[in-house]
Amino acid sequence: MELLEAVMGRRSINFFDPARGVEEDQLRELLELANLAPSSVNLQPWRVIVAKSAEKKKNKAFSIGEEKIVPLLIGVGYLKHGTKLLPRALRRRLDDFVKFA
Repeated sequence: MELLEAVMGRRSINFFDPARGVEEDQLRELLELANLAPSSVNLQPWRVIVAKSAEKKKNKAFSIGEEKIVPLLIGVGYLKHGTKLLPRALRRRLDDFVKFA
């Protein structure tokens, strides 16, 4: 699929069939693909949370409005202190850069 085709063909889904779920193998494949996404110096400073139950989806971190009922909710968050994951040598170089920037 070409980029223009993907952008022009995109759509926003607002209502979902609660009886139709997401297959475990589809979810696993999606998470594996997300894990392969590139990041700066391969830090991968994100965490993924999968919420399937109604109770979990009502969590404030996922608040999306009651009218939009989704069978599965995936939240992706960015680690605030991602630089702590850097190897020590690279972290020192980054600290030096920040001091002089």
